[in-house]
Amino acid sequence: MILNLDTQNTARPFGDQEIPARVKSLIGQFIRDRYTNALISNPAVQREFGIWLEEYYGDRTASAKSQRQEMRMVRATAERGTGLDTLAEDMDRLVMDSRNPVPNKDVNYKLSHLITRDTFERMARYADTAACTLTQRDGMMVFVATCMTGLRTSEWATATLERLNPETRPGEVSPHPTLVTQTAKTKSNTSDTRTLILEGFSEGNLQVIQTVIQLMASASPGLKASLVREMRQALRQLYRDNSEHYDLMSHVDYRTARKLFTVESRRGGATQKQTAAALGHTTTVNLRWYAQGDVRCPRKTALPLARAGIEAADSVRDTLQELNERRQVQGLSAIHGYPEQPGLANPNESNAESHADDQHDDRDPASSGNSFLDKL
Repeated sequence: MILNLDTQNTARPFGDQEIPARVKSLIGQFIRDRYTNALISNPAVQREFGIWLEEYYGDRTASAKSQRQEMRMVRATAERGTGLDTLAEDMDRLVMDSRNPVPNKDVNYKLSHLITRDTFERMARYADTAACTLTQRDGMMVFVATCMTGLRTSEWATATLERLNPETRPGEVSPHPTLVTQTAKTKSNTSDTRTLILEGFSEGNLQVIQTVIQLMASASPGLKASLVREMRQALRQLYRDNSEHYDLMSHVDYRTARKLFTVESRRGGATQKQTAAALGHTTTVNLRWYAQGDVRCPRKTALPLARAGIEAADSVRDTLQELNERRQVQGLSAIHGYPEQPGLANPNESNAESHADDQHDDRDPASSGNSFLDKL
């Protein structure tokens, strides 16, 4: 691994000379005996293995089912070992991704790492220049507000900000400003009201949200399209010094901001149910559309994040958990990552999951309104 004995690599340690098979075998055995355990015990290496395996499968023609079987084999091996939790979690993620293909996954992942505190600082500097148009400024403001709240574009039209003399909501220990909106895309005939707690939001943050509410209250489809287009153009200008990042920003829209809100919430420690409730989802299933980024890394932005109340998170269904309970009632084994109910699981059901397949940021967030958000 370290010496890279691949004969296709011109930068290999032995240069262009032919390596005798026995020499290659001895060196390979030495690496396996002395270094493999030490390397794979490192969580960073385990994570890199997951990334490598994903790329490896991308170059293969094997079926998704065959790939899942291999990933489950790696996961089972990791679970039997010591200190391989990260490897087991990554295999879990890959298995889930292979069962639920996500469009533009690679772009979403890259954007969730590219858009950081530095991005918002660049936005602040650009907003102060003569090159920044009023529409670009408004478009960036909607982007920032969506990154903080996770609202759909259509939900801003029904949103209201309650910031003066807020009441202490059920389950809360102190009063906080709230953002109330009618949740779009509900399965019922009537819209559901969603209340978000704005804990830690500065006056600058709240002013941005209030301005966006007023802007979007009567915005026509044409204006909304113009805001997206000009916001994207502004963000591309921020990265004109890097062609790769410049091209990547051409994919940014307000759904990107909603996905960033989701990933940052998960990075900040929010559970799947808490995040789903904040997004206006009734189950945790659709999180796969929003949280493709590495949610185990520290937060990338200094923005405060809205959250759902405790009672809202409690009402979100975890359909995999429900499936897990039904499986065990039927005598099948528990789904990986979900509790096993004593006396229900069948220890001899070794192929149960195959059957199922076929079916910190260290800054105070309140301080984030002191630069770009206050300027907006």
